[in-house]
Amino acid sequence: MGLSPSSLARRAASSAGGPNGKIGGRSRMGDVTVRQLSNPRGALGRVISIVMNRRNRELIERCVDALEPRKGSSVADVGFGGGVGLRILMNRVGLTGIVSGVEPSETMRTRALKKFEDDVALDRLRIVNGSAAATSLADGSQDGIITVNTVYFWPDLAEGLDGLVRALAPEGVLAVGISPKAAQLGMGFDERAERVIEASELADAMRAAGLTRVSIAAPRGTEGRAIVRGFAA
Repeated sequence: MGLSPSSLARRAASSAGGPNGKIGGRSRMGDVTVRQLSNPRGALGRVISIVMNRRNRELIERCVDALEPRKGSSVADVGFGGGVGLRILMNRVGLTGIVSGVEPSETMRTRALKKFEDDVALDRLRIVNGSAAATSLADGSQDGIITVNTVYFWPDLAEGLDGLVRALAPEGVLAVGISPKAAQLGMGFDERAERVIEASELADAMRAAGLTRVSIAAPRGTEGRAIVRGFAA
């Protein structure tokens, strides 16, 4: 019989030194959870990815809407986690399009390769090891890129945005989905360890990275979360 999500969480916390200790301003349990959100690993990572797929689906769909992808487009989901965005993108770009899934977590890449085995074989989907700063995507190759609830974990915001902008084709679209600041703190983020960021701050950083027509939207059904969109020159 498999372990329940709560049992997996307790086991992970125990291996990190027990649930009652403190790391910085949060419990060890909170630290384990945040580390799994940033780079899911093992059984607990798989459980968290399923939960986040459900929780982020609406925001991911709205980010894909913001790309306005055409049939035959080349698009990417950077930090795809549980992979719900990969299927949504493939449905939008059709059989002639190519979706790239960029993910630093080996656990999530392995899961996606198994789940989308047929699409990978048809070269509709490409799963690559990478991050926002180093996507492994060719410069100027993507008509659109989404990344959802990932910016908090990038080592450097400017470098992450520069990496995504490099991968965009001229007039390509970047759509970044984030949660409101209160929700970020509610997830256990510590401002000394993660990037707790407002949509307006992200928009300013995207402009500084060279994106144009940067806008902020708060779609219905996303619990106050925001999509910051910009276009490559």
